[in-house]
Amino acid sequence: MKRLFRRYAFVAAFCFAASMPSAAQTLIAATGDSNIDGKLVDRSEAYPAKLEHWLQSRGYNVKVVNTGISGDTTAGLLARLDSAVPEGTKIAVISIGINDTRKGTGSKHFFDPDQSQANVDMIASKLKGRGITLYMFSRTGAGAIPLGEFFDGVRDLKYRAADGRHLNPAGYDLVVARTAPKIARSLKR
Repeated sequence: MKRLFRRYAFVAAFCFAASMPSAAQTLIAATGDSNIDGKLVDRSEAYPAKLEHWLQSRGYNVKVVNTGISGDTTAGLLARLDSAVPEGTKIAVISIGINDTRKGTGSKHFFDPDQSQANVDMIASKLKGRGITLYMFSRTGAGAIPLGEFFDGVRDLKYRAADGRHLNPAGYDLVVARTAPKIARSLKR
């Protein structure tokens, strides 16, 4: 029994270590809603994985973790911010806010744009306070570097998943091609 326990403990420790960046890697946390999570595509085809590949293929020693959750709201991300952007993160890339309009941010599930923006500002303030460079799609908070609208240049249905709302791998490729050079500039500092 002890032998079996040690074997499982070793496997668990190995898996945990493999998911963490090496000492020399820069940790990038990509978080937010389904645009980051990669709804309807394999996680290896979602924005964070493709961003990591783009950066690594150009010589950047980075680890991009995907902590996106489909359906997340600004309030949800604010509540889980410490786990979504783990200790050691140098850069955070966030796409959040669209679900606020669908699920609401105020009382009785009404969309409150002021509360939604206040949540984004608090997210930005907390990350800035931790010394993290912040890139945000669409809504931006204080000190965030804007990446534009997530769907800029990918409105055509050939870049969309079967539901017509989310992106397919080709759509994510275009978003990465548009945003990765901006993020790379932070890695050169």
